[in-house]
Amino acid sequence: MKRRIFLGGLFAGLAGVGALGVLGPRRVYRAFRRRWQAWFAPEEDEIVSALTAALPHLRFPPVVAQEFVRVWRAARQPTLLLPLPESVVVRFLLSTDFVQHQGNPGRELVFTIFYDPYQAPCYNPFLLARAEASAPSEFE
Repeated sequence: MKRRIFLGGLFAGLAGVGALGVLGPRRVYRAFRRRWQAWFAPEEDEIVSALTAALPHLRFPPVVAQEFVRVWRAARQPTLLLPLPESVVVRFLLSTDFVQHQGNPGRELVFTIFYDPYQAPCYNPFLLARAEASAPSEFE
């Protein structure tokens, strides 16, 4: 082995151990994980097809899923990984008008607002259903 290669490897190893000692293993792991996810993040079309595959019984144009993915990536730094977690699918349904129309699978979904309980805690997707249920009917 050449002396330069040996010394270069030794220096890199010492630098790595020093970084772990100064920054702490958790912080180094988080930085590595963010870079890893950025390198291997799926493309927008792959996520749209994964949403379509996760919800085969619902009709929605690809534009709705593309808008959701764009807003998700703008609002959340962690990238979406495949297969999609169930929480992402639920967030997608709450971001559309699925709940306001009582989960009608025959109706085409429309993207309304990105549902984030931390940014807009007052958004209540069940509000319209409650209002219709509490409204007096003409038969009473």
